[in-house]
Amino acid sequence: MSARTILYINATAELGGTDTDLFATVRALDKARFRPLVLLPGPGPFDDAYAALGVEVLHAPLPVINRAARPGPLLASLAASVGQIHRLIGARGVDLVYTNSLLVLSGGLAARLAGRPSLWHSGEFLDRPRLVGQALYALTGALAARIIVSSAAVRARFPAWARGRIDVVHNGIDLDRFQPAQDGAGVRRQLGIPADVPVVGFVGRFIPWKGAHQFLRMAARVRAAVPEAHFLLVGSRLPAYPNHEASLRATIHALGLEACTTLLADRLDIPDLLTAMDVFVHCSTRPEPFGIVIVEAMAAAKPVVAVRAGGVPEIIDRPDLGLLVPLGDVDAAAAAVIRLLRDRPLAEQLGRAARAHVTRHFDITAVTRRVEAIYEQVLATTGRAARERRRRPGVPTIAWTRRASEFPAQPPFGASLDRSSP
Repeated sequence: MSARTILYINATAELGGTDTDLFATVRALDKARFRPLVLLPGPGPFDDAYAALGVEVLHAPLPVINRAARPGPLLASLAASVGQIHRLIGARGVDLVYTNSLLVLSGGLAARLAGRPSLWHSGEFLDRPRLVGQALYALTGALAARIIVSSAAVRARFPAWARGRIDVVHNGIDLDRFQPAQDGAGVRRQLGIPADVPVVGFVGRFIPWKGAHQFLRMAARVRAAVPEAHFLLVGSRLPAYPNHEASLRATIHALGLEACTTLLADRLDIPDLLTAMDVFVHCSTRPEPFGIVIVEAMAAAKPVVAVRAGGVPEIIDRPDLGLLVPLGDVDAAAAAVIRLLRDRPLAEQLGRAARAHVTRHFDITAVTRRVEAIYEQVLATTGRAARERRRRPGVPTIAWTRRASEFPAQPPFGASLDRSSP
């Protein structure tokens, strides 16, 4: 059987968790069975990496549901996007549409129009505004053949009637990129961090709820108890928050942490930077749907202090894998970090156990095989349904598809799509 074509749609083209997770999935995909085609809202940092895999990337506007969207323009752009993706499905023989966020509806709607199955992946909590989030959970639950979620905490946000078609598949990582035995001395030299000081690290997007400011307030408390400690703050900048980095630098100055804090933005070498850390801290100010960066730190055998909320307890599900602290409790986070800096045997024990746990449960190859099995089930079910419809006289093969003559004339596929292909 020839490879089945899967159209992967992502809401962003950035260095965020969804972008990283999608790339990892596509890279590990069995290309003999599945042919990936990636659609992004614009050029992004992963385009070259996709090209190196021989994966074609297309760019086109993708309307995203958010609180700033006005109904009229949103519906107009949604209709245009559905039409464009519908033509893409036909032109490229797409068998399955995979949308990597509930905030993008056009892929699933186009798939329904084309008579193709759609699958959503969700690693997000949609709480603001709450009514919009509830509507999206219900709408995607009705449209999707299946939904894959990154944690049981995410699955619980969907209406009960939809949960039977929702699979919890924790995100995975490429373990080969994270080598616990790698010495971080070279990275420290490049960053000007002394080799003999303890380093406490943070990695996350520079947006308010990811908790970089919280990390700095915690750092001030740790510094008071462990004066030699250094803090490594790594994040990706987003256009929606143009002043966030400046605000962080102002906080560093206000807390008197300039001499002991290194701030880095938009780095792709996260595995290398993790080697320079002695303790990793996750301190989101809202529940995290999953927390892939926690898995990465654990893969690097780093002891982790993380917030006990959202999907995080599904990663650190035993006390010997890391230290969990209450959401928003800066003092508890500081106390946990101080404990690990003062008790090196405990820190090393947690790091070793974390690496072994991640190796068993979060390997991207094993995770992707589980996702591929869901693809096969969806495609097989859709195929059986189509054959059954063909056997029933008088029943159209795709009941919701209008005759081609009923559609207004459209430009040929490619007229308004930008290509980024190998």
